[in-house]
Amino acid sequence: MIGLVLAGGKSSRMGQDKGLMHDECGNSWAKKAQQLLIESQLTCYISINTRQRKSYSELFPPKDLLEDLENIYVEGPLKGLLSAHVRFPSENILVIASDLLHLQVMQISHLISFQANDTKHEIWVYGNQAKPEPLCAIYSAHILAKIIANPPEKFSLMSLLKRHKTAFLNIPKDEIACFTNFNYPPSEMLT
Repeated sequence: MIGLVLAGGKSSRMGQDKGLMHDECGNSWAKKAQQLLIESQLTCYISINTRQRKSYSELFPPKDLLEDLENIYVEGPLKGLLSAHVRFPSENILVIASDLLHLQVMQISHLISFQANDTKHEIWVYGNQAKPEPLCAIYSAHILAKIIANPPEKFSLMSLLKRHKTAFLNIPKDEIACFTNFNYPPSEMLT
């Protein structure tokens, strides 16, 4: 299994590249997410789009960056996920978004254990059917190969969870805040 930080989004709601934003300690959000996966004993890559190559190359060595492939004809987070699969076709991929700032190693470890003890499913995700967290999930190499072979009409990860064998790991009430996505500038989040 490999870890993948999704940083290739447009960040349109935030107004700037979220992966390049910094936490209170001065770490970029993408670097913080990468460190979380490394601490979880995973080889980790950063998924970026072509426009981000220069700025991310200043923060990460080239070997850590996986640029979206042009011949993957989907959009959004699925493009980054499938681009990683093409490069590592035999690996399951544990994906997290760079804007999950409160996620901890404990949640990653629980997800990895959950997947290891369940061979019936193709996707393992935090949440439940009504409110899954597709940007903190494990996607099997098998399901990614099926999606590459037959790309969906809808590119949403949520629609994939509904169409494929997905196992849901409930989020304990005291850990719900760990799954907060930071999508808006701090000034807008207060209003």
